[in-house]
Amino acid sequence: MKPSLVLLLGVVACGGGSGGGAGGPIDEAQAETVCQTGCEKDVACGDATTLEDCIDDCVLTFSGWARRDALETLVECGVALTCEEDDDVCFMQIRPLAIHEEWEGRCRTDFAGCVDPADIDSTCEVDFADPAAGDGAVFSFIAAPIMREMIDCLDAEPDCATREDCVQTVLEEYGINF
Repeated sequence: MKPSLVLLLGVVACGGGSGGGAGGPIDEAQAETVCQTGCEKDVACGDATTLEDCIDDCVLTFSGWARRDALETLVECGVALTCEEDDDVCFMQIRPLAIHEEWEGRCRTDFAGCVDPADIDSTCEVDFADPAAGDGAVFSFIAAPIMREMIDCLDAEPDCATREDCVQTVLEEYGINF
């Protein structure tokens, strides 16, 4: 697998606020700067058609909800790799914040009866470095204030279906599509 911001866009896209500091959501201007760096590498490696399209897609995908520090870590790592090197190591450098770990604990407890026990690790694990990490590891990209809203869903809703609907509503509100 080649390191590519385009690949990350696929991972996040397939599945508000400003500041962008550690844990805060990245805004459009900040995302454009970070995305340009990653997209220049992607274009040079043949992983993106045009620099402008890559940047536009990246900004659209990450601004307003992703942690600036997580995106910067991913891009800095990817830029340091050759075009042929596997970028999995870059994902493993994204470290969850305490709020992500809080989400994981609550997810494991509050969704235990909602998902197949065999799927709880892949649903709730927020650390890419954990061998059990699955789709849930992508939650470590979400900014802390949005994670708080998701945790609030678990506190406010009495059953699996309404908790899931509430979390999905938060994700949709911020344009998080995974």
